[in-house]
Amino acid sequence: MKKTDIRFRAFVVVLLHLSAVWLKTDGRLYAQEAITTSGSNASGSGGSVSYTVGEVVKKINNTNSGWTSNNPFHTDVFVENFGQFDNRANTDSPVKYAVNNSDKIFFTQKGVTFKLEKVDKRSKEEREEMEQKGWEEGKSKMETYFVTMDWEGANPNAIMEVSVQAEGYYTFGEQGYEKIKAKGYKKLIYKNLYPQIDVEYAVPEKGGIKYRLILHPGADLSAVKMHYAGDVEEVKMDNNGNALIKTPAGNITDHAPQSFYEEGKITIPSVFEIKGNAISFKLPTENSQRRTIVIDPWTTTPTSLTTNNVAYDIDFDDNGNVYVSGGSAPFKLSKYSNAGSFLWTYTNPSGWGTTGGAWNFYSKFCILSQTGTIFIGEGVNQSAGPRVMKIASDGSLTKTSSNFPGNEELWVMFYNRCNGQLIGFGGGTAFGGKNMQIISDTNLTGSSVKNSNGNSACCNDIASAKMDYNGDFYALISSGIPSISNYLQKSLVSTNYNPPCAWNINTGYNFREFGINIFTNPNSESVRANALALNTTYLFSYDGKTLKAWDKTNGALLASIIVNAAYSDGSYRSHEGIDVDECNTVYVGGNKEVHIYNFNGTTFTAGTSIIKDIPNEVYDVRLDKTSNTLNICGKGFVTVTQVVSCGTSSLNTKDSVNNCLGYASATVLGGGTPPYTYLWSNGATTSSISGVSVGTYTITISDNSCLILRKRDTVVVDSSLFLTTITNPDICQKSVGTATVVVGGGVAPYTYSWSPLSAGQTTAVASNLSGGTYTITVTDVNGCSQTQIVSVTQTPGITASASASFYTIAIGDSTTLTGSGGVTYQWSPSTGLSDPAISNPVATPLQTTIYCVTVADANGCSGSDCITINVDVPCGTLFIPNAFSPNNDSQNDMHCVMGGCIRIFHIKIYDRWGEKVFESYDQKLCWDGVYQGKLLDAAVFVYDMKATLTIGEKINKKGNISLMR
Repeated sequence: MKKTDIRFRAFVVVLLHLSAVWLKTDGRLYAQEAITTSGSNASGSGGSVSYTVGEVVKKINNTNSGWTSNNPFHTDVFVENFGQFDNRANTDSPVKYAVNNSDKIFFTQKGVTFKLEKVDKRSKEEREEMEQKGWEEGKSKMETYFVTMDWEGANPNAIMEVSVQAEGYYTFGEQGYEKIKAKGYKKLIYKNLYPQIDVEYAVPEKGGIKYRLILHPGADLSAVKMHYAGDVEEVKMDNNGNALIKTPAGNITDHAPQSFYEEGKITIPSVFEIKGNAISFKLPTENSQRRTIVIDPWTTTPTSLTTNNVAYDIDFDDNGNVYVSGGSAPFKLSKYSNAGSFLWTYTNPSGWGTTGGAWNFYSKFCILSQTGTIFIGEGVNQSAGPRVMKIASDGSLTKTSSNFPGNEELWVMFYNRCNGQLIGFGGGTAFGGKNMQIISDTNLTGSSVKNSNGNSACCNDIASAKMDYNGDFYALISSGIPSISNYLQKSLVSTNYNPPCAWNINTGYNFREFGINIFTNPNSESVRANALALNTTYLFSYDGKTLKAWDKTNGALLASIIVNAAYSDGSYRSHEGIDVDECNTVYVGGNKEVHIYNFNGTTFTAGTSIIKDIPNEVYDVRLDKTSNTLNICGKGFVTVTQVVSCGTSSLNTKDSVNNCLGYASATVLGGGTPPYTYLWSNGATTSSISGVSVGTYTITISDNSCLILRKRDTVVVDSSLFLTTITNPDICQKSVGTATVVVGGGVAPYTYSWSPLSAGQTTAVASNLSGGTYTITVTDVNGCSQTQIVSVTQTPGITASASASFYTIAIGDSTTLTGSGGVTYQWSPSTGLSDPAISNPVATPLQTTIYCVTVADANGCSGSDCITINVDVPCGTLFIPNAFSPNNDSQNDMHCVMGGCIRIFHIKIYDRWGEKVFESYDQKLCWDGVYQGKLLDAAVFVYDMKATLTIGEKINKKGNISLMR
């Protein structure tokens, strides 16, 4: 087999926005002269709506539903390692996290390991010569290199932490790790890697890897050294101050650092210093280390971590979940919800589809649309035959088949619902090689192999294939042998796909197995192409340049139109992808757009509008005829946009409703293959539903054909009763909420039933409600009921918070108290406070005091919090207040002597006439302003205090004391 990559093309793209982003994309559909679609009204009678050309274009131009992700496989994160990366990294230090992109980056306790791959391609002439001889050595060779960067002299016990967990999770096909669901993080940090130095990593939008050295005050930058080893040829500085780590796979470039003070972002000059294979940093000597400094370089690898953005294939399941595959080896598969939320990325196991050289192949995936189970084939396994992986809807690998012998390749896979078989198309290098692998069941228990077209030439490979609704197949041959290449063939299920084909015609395309590269990726090659589409009437093909229509019965060419005249015919294709609806509206991929054509049986007519706002080249398009959404993927993006489509018109249905009884039904009048299955939006699986409340219900009807025809109808159960509710919130969690229902329509009197509520709530108003959800059911006199959900909001209680600028002060000093959480504030006690009614009073207590603040909000909800202010009186320091106010307000009511370490104490207090009014030998005994049982009037008194400290020092103090009222 010679496979010069007619499926991949190497793209070095700028890494786009890392997280999934939402876009409103105009889906624009060419309108035929008139399009008629089935519909239904509230009473259930069938109807039709006709749109003129202008009306349909206007309708689709006003459609803005959909979503876009510019990072299909979400490789912009640090994925935790549970062992799945161990056999991918050549390092003696355990891998903790990895950036799982094209060039892989592994993070260990010691530093970083880069895994670089380079394809050493043979010339076209060499490969052609070897191909004809059957030599697989003619293939390009893959060389793998490893470069390690260790933080020399770093703290071996530095803490590695991750933060900012990304959405979704990551699964892997590595043996023994099939069930793990690893999380991804946006940041990775080494804390205290060197004393007072942290290192923080992130994957920037522009590609590469970003790291920041954070130098806290006291850090010694001279200790930091990055030592490179492994497949390193040289480390040197270029003229722009960038550090170049030269490897056989290309340069790792550490761009010149940008440095600044963290506070104020003031720029600081900084440079790399290189000695041998070690890189360090230098700042001007005059810069101070009293502030935090950030040194912010940016590292790029030879591929700049970008090629994993390429999404080659797209599909969806019955729930509208979207799946995309692609990237670079090891290839990946991602799943998104129908709303565009990233759910998971699965990474193929290392060695999957590799048979020497630079090969790393996988098949276009196959999905069981009802369960979300996925099958991926091994693109090439020459020695034993390809294997197949079975992946569950949660992204976990559930089974890998044994090798299926008989052919060497598996490029496209299908599930034939009629017989429960998996069918794969591939090829091989041998003359007369088989190209059709029939796998007995979805449990991958066994297989048989066929040569579906009977060609005996070498490299009888299938570039693209499509299964019809009855199980017939259409296949496009891509071979190094001109006599069979580019032929389009039909294989019949009635003959068990044995040759001869029902018809076999030359397409006139230039698909070739050898020498023609489609989406060439230097790390992988494949003959797969998204080149065929069909509906119940016609078969369509597209090679990126020319769109053609074929008669499915006899293979007659019905029409052809050039989509892109500037396209290099069949060679180095830059876009593809095709799908069609039942109105023969064809969607084909282009450059930043999807072209739309209408086919009337003999002629293609270009649409007046095409789908714009596509981020880049389109590689695949898949139309969900049930939801009228177009799923598109390509170079660095996956997007879903709404279109106007006639859906699957071959199923003819009729709807009916009975409003009062809450009854709705859908009946199949004809079309498709019975028996039919039904699925309502409320989960019912019968053709009719009853007892349902007012609302809009959708039913999806599926037939029993091999590919399943589907029709989605919408019915409206619109009771004559209609309800309006009014609520008042529950304030401060006091159960004071109310809910009121206003009834319209129906026939009075009405009965009311609230739940969940206590007995007695049988009126239009429910009271004393806590915050929560309630249900009101209103029934009129004729028994027609209407139910509505009511939500009573709740105003939560507030949380008060008290804090202080200093919690311990020296006697005589002050601290600022701060209260938060409300609108009004009241502090107590008010002793020593500048103003107890503000949020931040100044406190000057003379002794340790507990201050409490009560806060209230505009709704009257309140809360409180307390703090303790400790007053520190140094040993031997005596403080005698010069005033007190004994008025029983609990604030400064006593006159006390403050101080510590007193062994002998004696104080006498005299009035202005010299009469002694108070005397104490105990420091703890304070004067309350009473003399001879009577509270004295406001006046100035004289004190005489003598004290001996524990250290023997004697202290004598005299002064005045003001007694105040």
